[in-house]
Amino acid sequence: MPVLDRSFAIREASVRTVVVTLPLFAACTVSNSPEGLAPSPASSAERAGDVARNLLPRRYSITELPTAIGQSVASRAICARRAAIGARNVDSINVERAIVLDANGVTQLGTLGGASSHGRAGNAGGLLVGRSATAVPGENHAFLVRDGLMTDLGTLGGAFSDAFAINNSDQIVGQSTLITGGDVPSHAALWEGCDPIDLGTLGGPESFARDINDDGVIVGTSSKAEEAFRAHAVAWRARVIEELPANGALHSQAVAINAGGTIAGFLTYGAGSPYHAVIWRDGAMIDLGSSAQALCLNDRGDVVGHVVDAGGSHAFLYTNGEMLQLQLLVDNAMGWTLTQANDVCNDGRIVGNGTFNGSQRGFVLTPVP
Repeated sequence: MPVLDRSFAIREASVRTVVVTLPLFAACTVSNSPEGLAPSPASSAERAGDVARNLLPRRYSITELPTAIGQSVASRAICARRAAIGARNVDSINVERAIVLDANGVTQLGTLGGASSHGRAGNAGGLLVGRSATAVPGENHAFLVRDGLMTDLGTLGGAFSDAFAINNSDQIVGQSTLITGGDVPSHAALWEGCDPIDLGTLGGPESFARDINDDGVIVGTSSKAEEAFRAHAVAWRARVIEELPANGALHSQAVAINAGGTIAGFLTYGAGSPYHAVIWRDGAMIDLGSSAQALCLNDRGDVVGHVVDAGGSHAFLYTNGEMLQLQLLVDNAMGWTLTQANDVCNDGRIVGNGTFNGSQRGFVLTPVP
């Protein structure tokens, strides 16, 4: 069964699904004009120069997420704090620790008593969430880091939980098992205090929450009772679950939501069929392209993820209605292969994963002025 996610269901008396397919990796046009200012008269030469500049795609510099040994993984950007959160190997390929990379360097977050931990997300207040092994062999619990102190968020009764996102009201979402033993059944969970709240499912055994915006809208995935092995993109508003329109897809997942309520995710129309990157906006589903997965978006509507072709997996940026391959936009990309973009901030910074000189590394892309 595909990994289940959570997504925000659009609550309307009737929802019309509109599918628009957009080409992959088309040329990008970026406007450099300040918003809200009326343009002053310009000469023909000035206008020609403006057109030439706007036809150039934006450029990025790249920063490696460092590692003590083995590999590093970037999970999300902490946009308000100009940081990236993820994990790196510390003493073997199987032992990783949650870390934060910011202007002061790398901070290791520790664990809940076990060997490994993985950072997932953070908010503007500096709170960080993720998953850590505990002192009990085989157990992993969601954690919250506040002022350097890691707190165990507990579970819904099982031995496993994971926190994937936190908003600026300190609401945390993720998933948890319900009973000890194995990793199913697992339900989407919401933490608003000390104990997790079970968000339920569409009737099936599993659900999964992946993101929450500052309005408290949660997005993810759930199964249904009659279709236990199918994944359906869903959303919770006021803890009420609703399914997102998927145009008859076999599996769909919602993984991110921005401040305006636009949702990013992906779907597939049949077993063995390629995934399609999609967004849900204003009651319509927009198909961004085949063989791709949309993994996050910012409040401007820029979307990042990865697309697969004969050459492998490539990180992409969808902006201004165009899909761009990020590898081609990085100035100092020697030795790098950018395989997946995981998050994008409102200021344009992007985090993701790739390989650097053949080793797996997380990266941070910063727009070049």
